Amino acid sequence: MLGDDAKVPFHPVDYIVFNGMKADGLRNLVLLDRAAIDGNRRNLQRSVEATISRGHYELTTFLVGDDGTVRENDR
Repeated sequence: MLGDDAKVPFHPVDYIVFNGMKADGLRNLVLLDRAAIDGNRRNLQRSVEATISRGHYELTTFLVGDDGTVRENDR
C-alpha cells in the first residue's frame, strides 16, 4: 500500500497514503502515524481523529505558478 502512494510530511502524521493513486484512481487517503510514546503525540492523534470523525475538514486546491505566485484553483 505505501509504495508510490505515500508522501512524507512527518507532522502531524508520519505519512499520508494516497491509496490507489498510481493504479486505478484515488480510492481514499490514509493518515499513518507511529505509536504515541508520549502524551503530546497521543493528544495530537486524538485531535486529528476527532476532526475527521466530525467532518471538520475540506479540500482546497492551490496552484503555484513558475514565478512563485499562488492562487486558488477555480475548479
